[in-house]
Amino acid sequence: MLVDASVARSFAVIGWTHQLLEVCGGTILVADGVHGQHPGDPSELRSIRAAMQRQADQAGPGSGLASRAVAAVHGLDQLLTLAADRLTVVAVSPDELELAIRLQSRRPEDRAWRQSLGAKSRRLVNSGTIEEDEATDAYYLLQTDDLHNLGGPAW
Repeated sequence: MLVDASVARSFAVIGWTHQLLEVCGGTILVADGVHGQHPGDPSELRSIRAAMQRQADQAGPGSGLASRAVAAVHGLDQLLTLAADRLTVVAVSPDELELAIRLQSRRPEDRAWRQSLGAKSRRLVNSGTIEEDEATDAYYLLQTDDLHNLGGPAW
């Protein structure tokens, strides 16, 4: 399964790299640029990790924000240190890129299209990988926490 930077980031910062691997069938696919195959290659995930580390450094030792940022860095490290056969970088075609953009779009017509496909954010709960209350808590954190603050609809 191909995941974008925000999905990979969200799973990593809440410490669910293992669950992401499970739902992806053991291999997380990311587009070139979301992560690079080599240390010097462009990588959104490495940039996100660096931003979280800066946040931890600036927040002050022992603060709640620093603790959450350090945990996010740890989760991103778990993701970024996966073997190449578990975190695989792929080149996407222009059509695939257009589809990816549409899947993330906030335009009402694209949201309606996604709903018509049966796209749900509850895959892990439905598969029994995590419990409903655990999913609700993680989603609330990503939705409201000052470090993550992704917004979005209620769970």
